[in-house]
Amino acid sequence: MKKIVIRFNAPVILTFALLSLLALLLGNWTNGATTYQYFSVYRASLSDPLTYLRVVSHVFGHADFSHFSGNFLYILMLGPGVEEKYGTKRLVGMMAVTALITGVMQVVLFP
Repeated sequence: MKKIVIRFNAPVILTFALLSLLALLLGNWTNGATTYQYFSVYRASLSDPLTYLRVVSHVFGHADFSHFSGNFLYILMLGPGVEEKYGTKRLVGMMAVTALITGVMQVVLFP
């Protein structure tokens, strides 16, 4: 009898999608409180440690399911190919730098 083996060909992309889905569900369960507190970028005091977390974690937050599905339709179609081409470590680095730059730009440019 053959064993059924499940392999992820794009673990970073799939993990990112699952973490974003968990953030969305958590936001729905808390009526948006966790989405605002942890997964949204806004100007706050630099002495607040969550400010630094939000600058990066905002990429996991989504307003609703249509926002989530619209974003991840593209990410799940294109992401595995990008991860296969550039590798897991490089993709994580690119995602982290992108999250950091967009988070800082949001804080600096938009009140």
